[in-house]
Amino acid sequence: MGITVSEIKQLLIDKEVQYLYPANTVATAISFLLKGGLISRGAMEEIHYFQTPQQSDELDKELGVYYDIFFDSDDIHARAKDLNSYGPVTFVYDIDLLDTLKDKVVKLTRDNPIRWSETTSEEERYFTELTSAKIGYHKGAFQQHLTICDMHEPLAFNPHLVRIVIDNPNIDKTEYFDKAVHAIQKLLNEKEINVPLEVRNCPEDCMCHQKYRTYKEGFVYHKFKIR
Repeated sequence: MGITVSEIKQLLIDKEVQYLYPANTVATAISFLLKGGLISRGAMEEIHYFQTPQQSDELDKELGVYYDIFFDSDDIHARAKDLNSYGPVTFVYDIDLLDTLKDKVVKLTRDNPIRWSETTSEEERYFTELTSAKIGYHKGAFQQHLTICDMHEPLAFNPHLVRIVIDNPNIDKTEYFDKAVHAIQKLLNEKEINVPLEVRNCPEDCMCHQKYRTYKEGFVYHKFKIR
């Protein structure tokens, strides 16, 4: 039982998935850049690098997914026309990343682990057969993720990171945003990570405009702060 990495890649291609998208806060993204790749929350905790706390951390530990790296199959902010709850920085990986993961355990979730419990079975958590995945897995489904399991080392940026996108909150006070852009670009240069940093300037019908303008500064800007 189980789906191979090659089968997962072909399934995603058939579903017209071209890129994989993890999103995070600025502070967590900066820790990734310092280490040269994406890092699971468990591994980040082990090496004592800063990461913005998430409400799901304790549950993830209980469920055994604290060392997993999660990807979306679409740019959630663009698809939902709303903020990505994980943060304003989105890393964009080419799907060929999967070619480097043949020795890893890679899975597709049926639902977000926030809605699992310790008694949720493997079959309820993940697509464990290719036939059911072909039917039930959908590009851009917010609750369905590709996960790389039990990652204790960074997942390298090069050569499959295509770009990094940071939200422009488009409000009067730009101090946090300006510092975040400067810090990320500086690290890209220093670490010789040769990908563009794109600023997301959303159309007016995106709900992020209203939320960035009306949420209290502390609620929103802790996701833009460098530390």
